Amino acid sequence: MAMKGRLYHFSLRSADFGQLIDGLCARRDSWAETAKWFRGECKDPFFMIEECRDEEEAQEIADHYSEIIENLQAQAAPQRKRKCPEPVARPAPGTLADGWCLYADTLCAGVQPVERSEDGFWVYASKREAEEAWAENLIDRCHEFLRGERETEEVDSGLFVVPVTLHPDGTVADENNEFTP
Repeated sequence: MAMKGRLYHFSLRSADFGQLIDGLCARRDSWAETAKWFRGECKDPFFMIEECRDEEEAQEIADHYSEIIENLQAQAAPQRKRKCPEPVARPAPGTLADGWCLYADTLCAGVQPVERSEDGFWVYASKREAEEAWAENLIDRCHEFLRGERETEEVDSGLFVVPVTLHPDGTVADENNEFTP
């Protein structure tokens, strides 16, 4: 059953995504049981039949739920493979750590790192991890735009990825400057 129409975009925590899939599976299974009931194959005495015309309609609805579940699982699969980056705010004592920071050109202070924790700047171990953090920020801002919470010109955060060296005191140095948290 191919459906045409508007696309919706959602962001969910992994536990919430699991709950969503569980709920859709329960509805799919209920409709599949209804189709079995029409065929005389349902053996569950406590089964609640769904309201529909016939076996064909029940099976079409069950199949549509399966398509929705498969579509969501296919979109989630590449995201599951990515580990959530753990930024480092301070390297081990007496060592330096090379990494990547998210920077922005700020109005008052100029170009500088923008993600901080209580211990210092967030430094990602790889360029890819920093780029994923940048992309997540952009996706969040796009969702805010789609919900009417942000204007078009506010979607681009101006963030960009810069290679840095993290010092034990939390200082971050790029090729041009050093920044103290």
